Amino acid sequence: MIETLNLCSTKFYSELPFNKQKYNYYQDRHDIQENYKTQDRRSNQIAQCNFVGIFIDQETSYILGKPVTLIPKNGDESIIMDIDYNLAHWSRKHNQALCTDLGIYGKVFELYYINEDGEFCARIVDPKTGYAVIDENNVVTLFLHFYRKPFDFNEYVDVYTPNEIITYINNTYQEVSRNVNIFGRVPVAFCHINRTIFDMIKSLNDSFNITLSNGVNENSDLRSSFLKITGAVVKEEDIQFFDSKGIINVPKDANIDFLIKELNDAFLKTILQELNDKIYECTGHINFSQQPTSNTSSLALRGRLITLEQRCQLMSDSIADIISTRLKFLFQYLKIRDNKSYDYKNVDIRFTPNVPTDLLMLSNMISQLGGVELSQETKLSLLPFVENPRLEMQKIKSERQNNLNADAFVNPYDQANGNDNNDTVPDNGVPSDVPNFNIGVIGDE
Repeated sequence: MIETLNLCSTKFYSELPFNKQKYNYYQDRHDIQENYKTQDRRSNQIAQCNFVGIFIDQETSYILGKPVTLIPKNGDESIIMDIDYNLAHWSRKHNQALCTDLGIYGKVFELYYINEDGEFCARIVDPKTGYAVIDENNVVTLFLHFYRKPFDFNEYVDVYTPNEIITYINNTYQEVSRNVNIFGRVPVAFCHINRTIFDMIKSLNDSFNITLSNGVNENSDLRSSFLKITGAVVKEEDIQFFDSKGIINVPKDANIDFLIKELNDAFLKTILQELNDKIYECTGHINFSQQPTSNTSSLALRGRLITLEQRCQLMSDSIADIISTRLKFLFQYLKIRDNKSYDYKNVDIRFTPNVPTDLLMLSNMISQLGGVELSQETKLSLLPFVENPRLEMQKIKSERQNNLNADAFVNPYDQANGNDNNDTVPDNGVPSDVPNFNIGVIGDE
């Protein structure tokens, strides 16, 4: 075991610098802040644009800006009710944080445990603090979680095996605790993508930052002009007086004017525009700061988003893998605690892209499907604001039943229902004069 842990730790620490660099770029800490070539007695301002962070946040918003919908394939609504109830204490931003870490590192882990209240919980572990051994079937067989405790100089590592959870002091592997793993398997799910935004545009983002910083410093050095004085000697105190009062005294034959700096702003603008276009081209994102086309319909926007949608679909599929594994462990927990048997394969996971939708066009299309053999549930699933079509069908059925019950109530003053002999019902306010006074609902005796 110790030899395996040493190999895993070596691999983890060899990848740690690269993972930290990815995180730093997301957090606006780019290489230019450490590597920018400065010049003495010159402006050395650093200007940067964080395309990496912007694009990762946009992809997270696109994929999970609307909640994930879970639909029972076998029609058993109790599955969804138990999922919602047992995950109600989770943060509403859990899936979004999971997607963000996936966009940053290209890999993310979800660690499952039972808290002190006996609730099923999950912790997101990124590659900066976790390492997994994964077999050929994409199953985690060993997981290491590295962490520190407040006011403690030691670094700890939790080792998750199919049967045990062992805590060591890192480096020395001195055992701190050993607990039973109730799941009988390593309680970790993971997902990954092949290329991150960092991998695609890191060098382009660096070039953009350098070019932008050079342009800012060129404009800042000695401002945009120099004061030129010929035919006179200017002392240091004269310069200070000029700076404070704006007046300078020189001989009558002296010549004073400004030497204007000639800056080729068109060249700088062209380079920045080229880099900006390449960055958006490589990632498939849309530059919304550009002038939009005349066609601003939702279909036109979706057409421009096709490349981004292809990338986000890959990320959605990866997150769906984690959610499936999450449900597998949750159902195992419910089997142990409540003796309830559910199959995670009976739950369909759906993502709704967070893009504008032409509801008028969509509703017209659905209304014109009258001759097409489609169920009402399928038609409801086409509406983006309906999260659970089956539950919506139950609500419709319940409302119709309530309306029928309301219509079944009999007014005793109603001549047709209250007087079989078609006699005139006296309306004198005396209950005894009302026929069938004790009858409230049709069929009651």
